[in-house]
Amino acid sequence: MKTRLIILMTALFAAMPLAAASEQDQSVETIRESPLSKDDMWHNLRRWVSLTFDRSDVIDMEDAGRGTMIVKWACPVKIASEFIDPVVSATYQIDVREGKYRVRCLAPKISFRIVRPSGFDDYTPLNSADINLITGLAQRFYGGSLDWPVDETYDNILNAYVEYLDATPKYRSDRDREKGKPSDEWKTAEHNWKVLHDAKAGLDSLNASMLESLNKSMTVNDDF
Repeated sequence: MKTRLIILMTALFAAMPLAAASEQDQSVETIRESPLSKDDMWHNLRRWVSLTFDRSDVIDMEDAGRGTMIVKWACPVKIASEFIDPVVSATYQIDVREGKYRVRCLAPKISFRIVRPSGFDDYTPLNSADINLITGLAQRFYGGSLDWPVDETYDNILNAYVEYLDATPKYRSDRDREKGKPSDEWKTAEHNWKVLHDAKAGLDSLNASMLESLNKSMTVNDDF
């Protein structure tokens, strides 16, 4: 089964140079109409930033005259690992015009931080399967960097682990099935998939929640 995963990852690695050009511009753009004026939307946008983020320095650039703001945010997410602590991030470009606005979501990224759990002193070498998983993929696909763009490459890696999990027998015997005792190989395959999946799911959840909140702010007139 491990050979199957190596074959899947090797095929992905061989195909990556062909996909590199298409991965340069990873962005999602939406344009929506609003009953509000440009000034009211700009006011609501400023208020949304203040209520959504703890720090004002998430605003990387703003031009009230042109109605353009660029917001860069980052947030940690939890996964089932005591050695890996991911931070997800993205950039929003919001352009406001009379009666409409545009939101571009740019450069979604996951930064996999290696952490030292409590109980491990500074002299104890960190050696875990999770660290080996992330650093191994980093060396193979990201030039050793732990900052991974969430793009076609990430999706292909995730799909390879899904295929490997699906191809791994969950139980070694009918008796194990009756006892609900999955094999160690299947549990490892599931865990590796979850490490990669849950980090991306955390990014997707935060992104969807913030964009829903932003879209509401850009269309609702609070005239209290």
